[in-house]
Amino acid sequence: MTVEKTDDMRLLLRTVFYAAIEGTRQAITTTSILGGATNAMVDRSSFNICRELLEFSIDDMEKAINRLDHVVSKDNKDQLHSDIMTRLSGSITFQQTCIDEIKNMSLEYTMVQSLKLSRELSSNALAIVANTAFKEDESVMFPSWVIHEINKKKATTLFTVSKDGLGMFNTINEALSEIKHSYHNHIKNIFIIYVKAGVYEEYINIKKNMKNVVLIGDGPTKTTITGNRCVQDGFKTFKTATVIVDGDNFVAKNIAIENTAGPGSQAVALRISGDKSVIYNSHIDGYQDTLYAHAHRQFYRDCTISSTVDFIFGDAAAVFQNCKIVVKRPGPNQGTCTVTAQGRSDKRSSTGFVFQNCTITADKSYTDTKIRLKSFLGRPWRKYSRTMIMESEINDLIDPRGWLPWDGEENLKTLWYGEFLNRGPGADLSQRVDWIGFHKDINERVAAGFVPRRFIDGDHWIPESSIPYFPNFTIPNYFN
Repeated sequence: MTVEKTDDMRLLLRTVFYAAIEGTRQAITTTSILGGATNAMVDRSSFNICRELLEFSIDDMEKAINRLDHVVSKDNKDQLHSDIMTRLSGSITFQQTCIDEIKNMSLEYTMVQSLKLSRELSSNALAIVANTAFKEDESVMFPSWVIHEINKKKATTLFTVSKDGLGMFNTINEALSEIKHSYHNHIKNIFIIYVKAGVYEEYINIKKNMKNVVLIGDGPTKTTITGNRCVQDGFKTFKTATVIVDGDNFVAKNIAIENTAGPGSQAVALRISGDKSVIYNSHIDGYQDTLYAHAHRQFYRDCTISSTVDFIFGDAAAVFQNCKIVVKRPGPNQGTCTVTAQGRSDKRSSTGFVFQNCTITADKSYTDTKIRLKSFLGRPWRKYSRTMIMESEINDLIDPRGWLPWDGEENLKTLWYGEFLNRGPGADLSQRVDWIGFHKDINERVAAGFVPRRFIDGDHWIPESSIPYFPNFTIPNYFN
């Protein structure tokens, strides 16, 4: 049943949101106490990461509350609904990642219990919003031209980075430091960092308050950001990333991001949590857990992503359009290759991975080996894992079964995996898995729910990045 949006509904949602925030704040306090009570450096690091994630969770809930106060009009009601769903889903993702960080620790039970109420309240809020229709308030509706005039202009600041000393800065971090000092929350600046050709050995963190950052290189074979942090060297997976993006409205173009730690250990190249992030004509390369599409809405266009195991993972609402997904030869201790490990933990979350008009193939290191290697489209990291492959070319490296269990029968009844209008020798559905959660007989109506216009509300933010974008199906005559 659809619930109409009323002032009473707004009050109910605010009450639930604030209760969830208070529960999360109590969990942060518990995290600080437990972190101070342990002598193990690894445990303290985990609690510090957990506290950071819970602060992100609160920030998302506060942003959801702020969106409740916006005027609802015919033009923006779907966008408002999408924004609030995204923030609540992100809040739950951050809480789940916190739980992941303290797993198997001696104080895990205490921490999980402290988060139990907050998780339940966040899930309840998501359920309410998922069944709420936003109603127009004609008495306070502004004319569309007024809203357009308010939002159409943004200031732009340009920085150049060059290793030869001919730019404004020699490193990307120097440019980010300048942005940090000049950024003000009340100014909607766009900060463009042009990174000239070269290999930049540095770790980049676009922090949560650094919005509207655009990173542009000279091309993905010319401008490279590289790092080699990995779990094997004592880092937590969450902290291994060469580039971390927590700020909203991030754009990366014509650049390569890599983690060169090698096979055998989790080593993230790019981790994104910022909402409305766009990655265009870029290369993301590593060996395991390479692209951490962690939270919120993300759009990848004309990118090459290459790795071995679970190399596109996380709980974002992410669409990959016209991308090349390249499976590399696994290391001796890796064995089977899996492209995705999507981690949706709440069935109402608006998250999932969509691959549209992509090519899933193998690189030369994979095909040259005489050993028969097995590769799969994905496996369910969480209970409600959701991945859709549509209109894509799937080469013969993919096993006929298509998908791989995570651990026995776990998650196979609750996941949602689908394939629609794919082509190539690996797209044959005749021998696919027979799990309840796998869908191979998908009709046009169901598939239309995964086009970027609908799945990530793409029309309202992707065109602003000025990159190519198909809002609907890419095959002519389908829902266009």
